[in-house]
Amino acid sequence: MSGSDGEHPVPNSFSRWDFEHKKRTSFAWYKFKGRKTLCASQKTERGVAGEVFRLCWRMLDLLGAEGQSSEESSNSDPGYTTVVRKEWRAPEVVKLLKWLDRYRIKRMGYRERKPGPRPHRSLRLSSGQVPTTLRRPIANLPETFHDKVWFVGLLPCQRIELNASDAVELPLYVFTWPTNASLPVDPDDHDEY
Repeated sequence: MSGSDGEHPVPNSFSRWDFEHKKRTSFAWYKFKGRKTLCASQKTERGVAGEVFRLCWRMLDLLGAEGQSSEESSNSDPGYTTVVRKEWRAPEVVKLLKWLDRYRIKRMGYRERKPGPRPHRSLRLSSGQVPTTLRRPIANLPETFHDKVWFVGLLPCQRIELNASDAVELPLYVFTWPTNASLPVDPDDHDEY
């Protein structure tokens, strides 16, 4: 209850959906912020490495937090959350995002055990087993950010609404770097990307 008599408003009770939605969006924001911070710290490097991080920074800037993966609680195991797939994203974009995560873990030592509550584990399932997002795809993204098969399956009116811009370069050559062999592997990542 709120009024002019100085009382504080009584908070509305959140439904389970509201709670799950907030968890998903906070995970996406956390991933976005961490990836952007990494790219911002590395994009001033000279040469190919700096170029890779500048291109990844631009990709993240265009995707925003809404373009990052989200999670939902696992019904079978409370210690896990399942990563929700955005079927409209190109596999190359997903691979680059995962590469950034692996690079960040190696650089920052995030796998080291720290005091406090045990972190949950994020499970990435393979196609057919993974839940897909119910949210609409982000409009005005470059053509190269969209999955080709998904894009071809759109109706003409959906393509107009999506308003995909011209293709931009994605630094896929980063996957040929020999240093990738030393990046940590996520044992809970079972998708094909």
